[in-house]
Amino acid sequence: MHISFRTALLLLFLWLVPDDGQAEDTIVRFGHYNGYPPMTHGDGADVQGILVESLKEIFSRVDGYSAAFYGYPWARAQKMVAAGRLDAFCTVPTPARLDYTYFGSEAVWDPLPVAFYDADNPHAGRIRDIREKKDLEDILLIDFIGDGWGEANLSEFEPQKVADLETVFRLLKRHRADAHITPYLLGQYQINRLGMEFAHVDLPFFGDGFTFKIGIRKDFPNAEDLLVRLDAAITELREEGELARIQKDYLQRVN
Repeated sequence: MHISFRTALLLLFLWLVPDDGQAEDTIVRFGHYNGYPPMTHGDGADVQGILVESLKEIFSRVDGYSAAFYGYPWARAQKMVAAGRLDAFCTVPTPARLDYTYFGSEAVWDPLPVAFYDADNPHAGRIRDIREKKDLEDILLIDFIGDGWGEANLSEFEPQKVADLETVFRLLKRHRADAHITPYLLGQYQINRLGMEFAHVDLPFFGDGFTFKIGIRKDFPNAEDLLVRLDAAITELREEGELARIQKDYLQRVN
């Protein structure tokens, strides 16, 4: 049988290159809010934060997949997932997001929200007396554009919308709004960075409304099967205390 010189070279190359038996991982591209510290912050591939560290550890437990992370303005990041330019995010499963993504059942992060307000605000007493959701009717709320949880849970109160979380707190300090509802960790981190002081009141009546889960676009190959595997990894990490450790270690580093 005659073999051409080119074919012989190819066969020699294949024989010399070792076969480790491992296929290249499928990469899942996550979109994150670039201004949501300490959970996610930083632009493009420089994004970092507690969610990024948590997702890295979760994917380390799932064979055949790896994750890449990108930071953008939050509204833009969500549109990129919807358009297929990114594959996934880790956020609250709102009805709008469920239109184009499948969500896992296990929470990567599930804090309770609080209402931050300036202690010198003329309506401070009214804010301190919040006991149930209807008490928000007489309070001027403020939120940032792209906050899906706020859109799903606070739209009836018509909160003022601004570009980012930093602007939220600057306007609260000027009493241009009364309160902002967010997890304590997020708000206090931003407040510390700005060198400001705010009071807050717990809002337990919202339950687990800030439950952050992994969402993968519906047309991503084997999205639902992958989410089952990711859920199993999350459960394992939570039982081991690893997710709590990641949060604690990250905060110690940034502080």
